[in-house]
Amino acid sequence: MENLNGRTERNKSLIRDKSSYTAYLSATAIGFRKFFIEIQGSPIARPNADFSKDIRYSPILPAFLNLKNSPPYLPKSIRSVSLLFARSPYKALGLIRGQLTSKERSCVYFSEGLASIVLIDFSFDKARTLRVRLKNHEC
Repeated sequence: MENLNGRTERNKSLIRDKSSYTAYLSATAIGFRKFFIEIQGSPIARPNADFSKDIRYSPILPAFLNLKNSPPYLPKSIRSVSLLFARSPYKALGLIRGQLTSKERSCVYFSEGLASIVLIDFSFDKARTLRVRLKNHEC
C-alpha cells in the first residue's frame, strides 16, 4: 500500500525526519532471556504495542558520520545487537575505526542509556574482537 509520498507503508517506519540523526533502539521482553529488538525513528512509533510488557528505549546516534550526506536510513531488520561499554567512547571509536569496513562503520551507534557503543548486525566473532581490543587499551 502506498502513502501520499509514494513510499510503501511497509517502509514508512524506516524513514525519519531528515533533520534528525537520532533513532531509538527498543528492547521488549518477550520471555525469559528473550527480547524483541528494533530500531525506530520515534520512541512511540508502535501503535499496536503491548505496553504492559517490559519495553526499554534508548536514543541512538550514528557514531561515524559523513556530514555531506543526510542521516542514514534505519536498518530494515536486525540480526544482532552488540553493546560495548566504554569509559572513553571517543577514544574507543578511534581504536576500532581502522578495524571496520565502510559498511560496518554505518552500523555503529552511540547510545544514551544501554551502552556507550552499539553495533548492529556484527558477527559474534567481530564484536568479541572489538571488545577485546577496547579492553586491552583500557577504554
